[in-house]
Amino acid sequence: MLKKLAGGDLRSIGNSDEIVKIILKNTGDFKHLFEGLYSADPVIRMRSADAIEKITQTRPDLLYHYKNEILDLATKTEQKEMRWHFAQIMPRLDLAEHERKHAFHIIEGYLNSQSAIVQACSLECLYDLGEKDAVLREKAIDYLQQGLESNYKAVQARSRKILSKNDVK
Repeated sequence: MLKKLAGGDLRSIGNSDEIVKIILKNTGDFKHLFEGLYSADPVIRMRSADAIEKITQTRPDLLYHYKNEILDLATKTEQKEMRWHFAQIMPRLDLAEHERKHAFHIIEGYLNSQSAIVQACSLECLYDLGEKDAVLREKAIDYLQQGLESNYKAVQARSRKILSKNDVK
């Protein structure tokens, strides 16, 4: 399966949409896809993260056994493509209060990224993680308000969208 994700460069998702269809038909193969997050090949890591993010939009339950690994990988990775996918995946995890705070802290670190996509996804993640915690929600709102002043148009737009969608001034 991981061989299907190899080749090309980081600007392409390659065959990850095909892998999404395969896994959604046979979720038992999800564990093999997850192994791609540990690949030495950054293309396979990125495409595995992309496929996992897409699969878990409808099947977040598949992340249940991988919560600790995701938190660990999210802490360690420097690869921007992995970071933006982890920021999309993180709110789908079933997190206890202390794990949510840990996840929030990890994603706060992503706000220093030079990637507008990482920053934009991270802002949305922080807001979503704050849904069950008033203190985290206030921090997330502060970050979103700062995002309105970002040098990146994508970050400004995401901040505006989240704030207006949730009637936050």
